[in-house]
Amino acid sequence: VRNDNMWYVDKKLRVIGNGPFRLELNGWMRTIVDDFWVDHSEYTDYIFDPTFDYELCNNPEEMINGRLYIKLQDETCVSVQNPVVNVAGYESNLIMFDLPDEEVNPIDLNWTNEEPLEFILETSLFDDPTFSSMCSELPLVPELGDEPIFGKMSDGTYLLFDPRLVVQKNDLDNPIIDGGKNAVLASGGDTFCSNVPRTFLNEETCVISSDACKPSANNQVDILLEHSTIAAINNLTGHYVYAIQGLLVSYEGISLQHPCTPGLRSRWEPQSTCIPTELYNATNATLHELILKSGDQNPYIRDIYFPQTESGCDVGDMDPVIEIEVNGQCWKRVHDEHMSTFDMSYWVENHPGGPNAIQKWAQNNGTILIYPSVLEREPHGMSRWNNNWQKFSYVGRFGDTLRLGDLPNDLRSEQVTNYFDPSSNDHQTEVWVCGSPFEVNNKKNDGFLFDADNGYQTMGWNPGSNRKYVWLMTALSATDQLRQRVAWAIAQIIVVVKDAIGSEYGKSEWFLAYYDIFVRNAFGNYRDILREISYNPLMAENLSFLASKSTGYMWDRYRIKASADENFAREIMQLFTMGIIQLNMDGSAKLDSNGNTILAYTNDDIMSFSRAWTGFDLQLPRGNIEGYDNRIDPMRL
Repeated sequence: VRNDNMWYVDKKLRVIGNGPFRLELNGWMRTIVDDFWVDHSEYTDYIFDPTFDYELCNNPEEMINGRLYIKLQDETCVSVQNPVVNVAGYESNLIMFDLPDEEVNPIDLNWTNEEPLEFILETSLFDDPTFSSMCSELPLVPELGDEPIFGKMSDGTYLLFDPRLVVQKNDLDNPIIDGGKNAVLASGGDTFCSNVPRTFLNEETCVISSDACKPSANNQVDILLEHSTIAAINNLTGHYVYAIQGLLVSYEGISLQHPCTPGLRSRWEPQSTCIPTELYNATNATLHELILKSGDQNPYIRDIYFPQTESGCDVGDMDPVIEIEVNGQCWKRVHDEHMSTFDMSYWVENHPGGPNAIQKWAQNNGTILIYPSVLEREPHGMSRWNNNWQKFSYVGRFGDTLRLGDLPNDLRSEQVTNYFDPSSNDHQTEVWVCGSPFEVNNKKNDGFLFDADNGYQTMGWNPGSNRKYVWLMTALSATDQLRQRVAWAIAQIIVVVKDAIGSEYGKSEWFLAYYDIFVRNAFGNYRDILREISYNPLMAENLSFLASKSTGYMWDRYRIKASADENFAREIMQLFTMGIIQLNMDGSAKLDSNGNTILAYTNDDIMSFSRAWTGFDLQLPRGNIEGYDNRIDPMRL
């Protein structure tokens, strides 16, 4: 049994018979064994139930007689032996190929006894008339749940077909000519277009193709965030996006700040009937003017922002729950996130009450989640929301118009892009196809040497070490040792901290591609290195300017007064280039007339430069790279 299934798909083993035993995995026969037992001191006399599905409860050891972990009826996870493939007597009921011995060669050996673990067939069975009709009936790309395929050697040895990930060569000089279009079609859309976005890295080597998929779409398309839009996003992505209702302004001593708090954004909802709150004249007049002149065009809610420098309101008004009439229209103060739209998918997996507590609101294309703050059976109050809302991806306010490119990365899938921007899926006769530096093909005949995080649970016990092994072996054995050492020296200056990168565990290509910036430019221009790392997603996440927004953007979209992130603007000067103090040509510090060192930059410079580092975001996901998020290609603006 190989570790070859999606991590979220149950693996069920059945053990049928009393000896010999027939083992079936997920309903398909895998092998026949003479003996099968539980390797656990408390279960030495255990008898397998042929009607029970034993769930695989850990990663199996991928070798004959390695440990295979199954869960018994009492939920105990125990080990059994991972058996050899043997389907003698059942061949007529299986997909079986007689393999030519001379074309089957071992590629993986057990490191202790050099027993062959895996083999590669060096020729295509499509070319053999005996099997061509059988091959034509098989899918081009294997899928979960497909019937297993077996091969048989002349000595009676049985082999199980083990489909492998195919990575194509897609470098600067040799971009995939169809952009990965055929792979998308063959996989039924399970893989993305591999066409690399055209950037400063590859624009000189891109070529025109008459039959290729497009790498990205028009992110400037406007989307009205309302019921049909949210339902479409949920259906296309499998996520759970909702506009939120039921949040309270005040509950059991937990209250929002009064709307007259300097610098505070408060939200108001129009009401059909009105019971105006008794307010002092100053408070009433101030709120009346702010609501009237807010300029907020949302048809369902209105946000106002209380000035930082003005008081205006009477200090005697302290209750944050307010209704006020403005020119004949009643407005009620509501929670600051009332009718805000969030991706609640995180809460599907982590809600204490189970997934259905979140999923049920999407039935019949529902798009409103009513937070059960005052649920009679189990009132939630506001503590659960206050403790968890930051974990939900903010989409926008219900009723607002936003750009396609403003959707969170998890929602901006290829399907969503094609739905809202049909022109991205048109059949153009000519398309630019571009490659990426050092994006090479994998060599399947070298054996099972490297794990990739691709959604399949094929990772070893310590997948985080993959990138370390690759770097170490390259640094030790590469013939261009001077280049490798210069790259290592630069990497000690322009550092990315792995713990600052979300979902970094098990990712190798992200970090190796970042390090390749230094390898490529080891003998080049330092300014080129600065340009590449400035557009690199890992650096942007490491120094927190990924998706940084300008003050104007934050105000126009969120009615929040916020400054651009200053982290990278500071560090690119302090750590990567000039340093804190001005220097003379001999490296000594420059001094002013009073003998004090002269600063190389000021905080005003940092604040000014931070405006340049706004608007950077990840490119859309694409195929032929590791992971879902595209942290390989230079970011888009």
